[in-house]
Amino acid sequence: MIRTYPSKKADYIPLTPKIAIDTGLRNLFSLSDGSRYGVNFIDKIRHYDKIITKIMQQRQRQGLNPKSRKYKNAVKKLRRYLKNEIHRILNSIIERYKPGEIVIEKLNFRNPDLSKRMNRLLSISGKSIIKEYFSSIEETYGIIVTEINPAYTSQTCSKCGYVDRNNRKSQSVFICEYCNKKIHSDVNASRNHLLRSSQKKLSNIYISRNNILRELVIQFLERNPCVHSYANHLLVSNSYFTRFKDELRDKGKVFL
Repeated sequence: MIRTYPSKKADYIPLTPKIAIDTGLRNLFSLSDGSRYGVNFIDKIRHYDKIITKIMQQRQRQGLNPKSRKYKNAVKKLRRYLKNEIHRILNSIIERYKPGEIVIEKLNFRNPDLSKRMNRLLSISGKSIIKEYFSSIEETYGIIVTEINPAYTSQTCSKCGYVDRNNRKSQSVFICEYCNKKIHSDVNASRNHLLRSSQKKLSNIYISRNNILRELVIQFLERNPCVHSYANHLLVSNSYFTRFKDELRDKGKVFL
């Protein structure tokens, strides 16, 4: 694989202060500027999933150990593909943006359309490949890699901050129920990663999902202190907001 960026830290000059990346299987990497890499990545993964599953089923029908040499070779090919594709795309991203900092979500390589075994292989191999890559560029080029907790980033509008499970219409379409912002779901998530990286209360990867949701609700109400009648209807019917109604009332943030 040809390196297209400097081989020494001293030669690496960042051109972009910070970029954020959302990871997934349909689009391997989606950036906060709207760029998407590895589009339909999952199609190739499904191909490997079918091969590995078929090998295992044939061996099981014969009463043999499913982890045969053929199975192990198929898994090796999958891991080799993952490593080559992940490195190729991340090299391209670094060459294009030359970032000083990369914001990445806490990784979760799983998809309900894949077998349990494939999800397990992806979770182990995909995570380790990406983490090793980022560890390498931190040491070699001095690029800061910041990991954030991704809770609710796929349901929160990156424009107005409204969080609602109904915002995400499909795997790829995000339309905010409050401000009507329409954007690709993965790009919206990556923009939330970028925003979250600079928010002290939300940047801690160990903060609970409930505390993240509480902060998102409070932030939205602070940004929109005078909600109109339609917005009030949204909040009243949104369980994320009603969950904290007593606490919000104590803080003087009443919408019910």
